[in-house]
Amino acid sequence: MPKFAFYNIPSNTSELESNATSLYNLFVSRDDTYAQQLQKGGYDRIRGYLRFDALMDHVAGRKTAGAYQISLDDTVMWGCFDVDSHEAGDDGTVAREKVSSLVDVLEVYGVPYLLEASGSLGSYHLWVLFERTATYNAYRFVRQVAREAKVRGIEMFPKQKKTSRGGYGNLVKLPMGINQKTGARSAFLDAGTFEPLEGLVLVPGRVCLLEIPELTGDAKAMPKATRSKAAEESGATCGGLDHCMVQALAAGVPLTSGGGHLLRLAIATKAANIGMSPEEAALLFKGQPDFDYELSLKKCREPAEYGYSPWSCEKLRDSCGEFVTRWCPSCPFVAAAFRGVSSG
Repeated sequence: MPKFAFYNIPSNTSELESNATSLYNLFVSRDDTYAQQLQKGGYDRIRGYLRFDALMDHVAGRKTAGAYQISLDDTVMWGCFDVDSHEAGDDGTVAREKVSSLVDVLEVYGVPYLLEASGSLGSYHLWVLFERTATYNAYRFVRQVAREAKVRGIEMFPKQKKTSRGGYGNLVKLPMGINQKTGARSAFLDAGTFEPLEGLVLVPGRVCLLEIPELTGDAKAMPKATRSKAAEESGATCGGLDHCMVQALAAGVPLTSGGGHLLRLAIATKAANIGMSPEEAALLFKGQPDFDYELSLKKCREPAEYGYSPWSCEKLRDSCGEFVTRWCPSCPFVAAAFRGVSSG
C-alpha cells in the first residue's frame, strides 16, 4: 500500500481509511479547528479538534469538512486554484480552458499536481502539495503560475501573504467529500480528458519551495546584479542584465513591434541601473538587424534622463509578452520557486 493514496470510489473500510489518512497528512495544516459545510453551501467553524472520525465522516459522505489552510506557525502544506464557471449558460468550457492553461505551466516546470472536480458544475480545484513552507512562499508561487498561464478571474489559496496571530485565514472544502449544496461527490480527474481517474489515485509528489524573503517597495523588481568583470571591459557584454534580456540579445531576436521595442527600453533601463554608460548600453543592440548606433545611443540616454526604474518580472511579461516569456522556463530566478520536487 502506498504511503499516500486515494480512491475516487472507495468500496470498503480500508479504502475509506486510506482516503482519510491521506487527507490528514497532506491537506490538514492545523487540526485545532475546522469547518463543516451546511446544506446551503456555507460553512460553520467547529471550535474543536479535527479528529479522525470527522475525516471518516467526510470521505464516507455523512458530513463534509473544510480545512483552514494556514497553520499556527504561518506555514502551509498546499496551494489551490479554485476555478469556476461564472458566465450564464457556460457548461464549464471556460473553466476547463483556464485549468488547462494552469496545468500547461505546471507541466513545463515539472510540478506535480492533483486536479479535482469539486462537486459543482464547471467547478474545479487544482492542488499543488508542498513540503511545509512559509505562507508567503506559497502566495508568490500560485500567483506566478497564474500570471504565466495568463489566467484571471479565479480564486487562489493562500489568499493572503500571512495571517495575523490568532487568525484562521481561509478554508477550502477537503477533497474526497460530497458537496452538500449539490449532492455531488468530488473526484480526482485526468487533466487531459477531465474524466475521473479510475482505481487507486497515487499522490504524484510534493514541492519543496525555496524560502524567499518577503518583498517590499522597490524589491518587487528582479534582484539587482553587480557588474561583471566582462562588463568593465566591453560595452557589448550582457553582464548583470536579467536572464530574458541576455537570452533575447544572444539569440538575435528581432526586437520589433510593441513588445520588442518595450524590451529595448527595459534593457536600456536595466543597463543604466547596473552602471553601464549609454555608449556601452547602445552596443548591446549591435546584433539587431536594424541596428543604428546613434539612434540606440539616444534611447539609452533616456533612462538616466527621466529616472526610469528597472522593470519587475511581472511588468516584463505583461508588457513584452513572448519576447520574454519564452525564456522563463530556463530563468534561474523564475525556476527557483519550482525546484526541489520530492516524491510523496
